[in-house]
Order: sequence, then C-alpha cells, then structure tokens
Amino acid sequence: MSNMEKNLSDIKEKMSIIREKTSIIGQKMSIIVPGVQHPLPFV
Repeated sequence: MSNMEKNLSDIKEKMSIIREKTSIIGQKMSIIVPGVQHPLPFV
C-alpha cells in the first residue's frame, strides 16, 4: 500500500465519521425544531 493510498483511506474514514455525526446532529435538530426540515447536502 502506497502512502497516497493510505492517505485516501484515512480521508474516506474521516468523511464517513463526519457524515455520521452530521446525520446525528440533523436528527437532534429535527427533534428540537419539528416541522422545519433542512436537507443537508452530502458531497
């Protein structure tokens, strides 16, 4: 495994963690503010 491949897998891992946290925050927000849905764009 080259260094670049390792960096890419690290970035993918971080992105998936950020997505999980964002979706959890989004769920909490929708509970706090019912009726107000903000669709989060995922890149």
